[in-house]
Amino acid sequence: MSHFEITEENTCEMPSKPDPERLLERFYRDDSARAQDSASSGFGIGLSAARAIAETFGGKLTAEYTSSDKIRFVARF
Repeated sequence: MSHFEITEENTCEMPSKPDPERLLERFYRDDSARAQDSASSGFGIGLSAARAIAETFGGKLTAEYTSSDKIRFVARF
């Protein structure tokens, strides 16, 4: 049973929609990002750091698409 949760919803303009839980992996890059030459085309370390912080405090961070252009992140503690 959760005691509290933090929810954040963002717009996400991605040509493909990878499994939202994969976005929480450290330095995850979908196939379209791998085809680009840009070093900034990955998702970085921010989401994996947020997941690690949530887990350190006994929580869990999840991600889900709420529409074709929005994604929601929920941290439950």
